Amino acid sequence: MTQTKALTSTESTFAILLWMNVVQLPLAMVGSDPRSYLALGAADVLPVGAVALSGLASHFCLAQAFRSGDASLVVPLDFMRIPLIALVGWWLYGEPLDTYVFSGAGLIVLGVLWNLRAEAAPKAGIAK
Repeated sequence: MTQTKALTSTESTFAILLWMNVVQLPLAMVGSDPRSYLALGAADVLPVGAVALSGLASHFCLAQAFRSGDASLVVPLDFMRIPLIALVGWWLYGEPLDTYVFSGAGLIVLGVLWNLRAEAAPKAGIAK
């Protein structure tokens, strides 16, 4: 995320996405079984395409957010996806929500709120 923020000042969002995929694809292939890709059937094309497009869209949105805002605001808000996806898992897939899920979600929400409050507070010693 730090590198993405730095790149947004000199590179286009599409260039960041291209090079991210050029780097990540070989790294992902190292830890996978190539035969699993050959086992995909015609019925798998649409779901795999949807996952690929949503992954690209999320990275595009993250790069645009870094371009538009400060990383101290963007990164904590990005972590909000963790408790939100836990709710989606419960709602759509019947995943159990236990004490650990609520504790972790609470810590994330508190951290985001704390960070946002600290960023909004006027800085001491800075002349206006």
